[in-house]
Amino acid sequence: MLKTDLVTNLAGLKLRTPLLLASGVVGYAVEYEKIDEIDFNSLGGIVLKGVNLHGKKGNPQPRIVDSTVGIINSIGLENPGIYKMIDEILPKIPRKTSIIANIFGDTVQEYGEVAEVVNSISEIHAIEVNISCPNVKRGGRLFGSDPSITREVLHTVRQAYHNRPVIAKLSPGVTDITEIAKAAVDGGADVISLINTMPALAVTLHTKPPKPVLGNIVGGLSGPAIKPIGLAKVYQVHQFFKHAGIAVPIIGIGGIMDATDVLEYMAVGARAVQLGTVMFTNYHAHTQIARGIEEYFKKHGFSSKKTDKFVGSVLRSDHPTP
Repeated sequence: MLKTDLVTNLAGLKLRTPLLLASGVVGYAVEYEKIDEIDFNSLGGIVLKGVNLHGKKGNPQPRIVDSTVGIINSIGLENPGIYKMIDEILPKIPRKTSIIANIFGDTVQEYGEVAEVVNSISEIHAIEVNISCPNVKRGGRLFGSDPSITREVLHTVRQAYHNRPVIAKLSPGVTDITEIAKAAVDGGADVISLINTMPALAVTLHTKPPKPVLGNIVGGLSGPAIKPIGLAKVYQVHQFFKHAGIAVPIIGIGGIMDATDVLEYMAVGARAVQLGTVMFTNYHAHTQIARGIEEYFKKHGFSSKKTDKFVGSVLRSDHPTP
């Protein structure tokens, strides 16, 4: 049990700790609950595996491969669809921590339809909008690479999803992350989460000729290699918001393996973080990380009421934004 108060507030969503499990890491959390001695008290919440309206088959196998610097995955957003998730999976999801739904769609309209369905589910405490998937009706561009489409998607979701926080999950592969973040907020996002995975490829030399390991050829890289990128993006968005007078909390994602990584994300502007790759090798990582944060805060005289003084403490507002 934690002795230090690590309660975090994300636009009205109260979390026991600033630690969330990233979407896809523990599926819909049903199997995760069965693991012995899982301490849900160390978790602020779980972001569920992404769902769209009618489900998705996903990419061909193989879908995941180890890398020397993390994991490359190409799951392809496989899911049963929002209706099946509600009917068959939702009743089994543990209610021991905050639950955040992650949604996506092939069209702006589909985003709104999924959000409207989730809006009727009281057991879901917030919604994370994945705008890093292909936009079928607009030439295959990512929703999150175009400010106007980003704004449109978030506006549509906000209109359908009422009285609970909307989180916009952004892709790092854009020219100006602050422009996309501002568009998401203008559309109705209450919280920004970043970053998503980086495009990556693995090759095997054990075939003639050599070939890509993943069935979809290119996947998304997660793990320690992308932490410096995540830190930079969080810092840029935090500084931009600060100078623009925009009070929107940020969730940091990318390469978090221990408490030091979390504290670094908080120092550059993240109010909470999501754990991903680390959970594949250590199901108890969140508990160990929470204790590490607790020890650091206790040593340096911080508490949940003083966290604001620590969040964004690296390079205060008198420093220019790159």
